[in-house]
Amino acid sequence: MPTIFIGNLSFQTTRDQLLELLHEVGAVTSLRMVHDSAGDFRGIAFADFESLEEAYAAIRVLNGRVFLGRELHVSEARPRTRGGKR
Repeated sequence: MPTIFIGNLSFQTTRDQLLELLHEVGAVTSLRMVHDSAGDFRGIAFADFESLEEAYAAIRVLNGRVFLGRELHVSEARPRTRGGKR
C-alpha cells in the first residue's frame, strides 16, 4: 500500500477531520497519527491509500494546502533508518 507523510498538522486535528480531508483525493486504507509518550499529538501522520495514483494525487493536491490554519507538508513516506529517524 502506498504511504504518504503528512506534516505540520495543527495539534488540535482530529482523526475524523484528517480522514475527511484525505478522502477528498482517494480511498484511505489506514491512518496513523503520531503521538508522543505523554499521548499528545505531534502534528504528523501517515496515511495508506488503495493505489499509487491516489497517494500521488494526495501529495499533489494537499502539499501546501492550508488546513486548520497550517500549511501542510505532504510527501512520500520514507522508511525508517537506524535510530528510528525517517
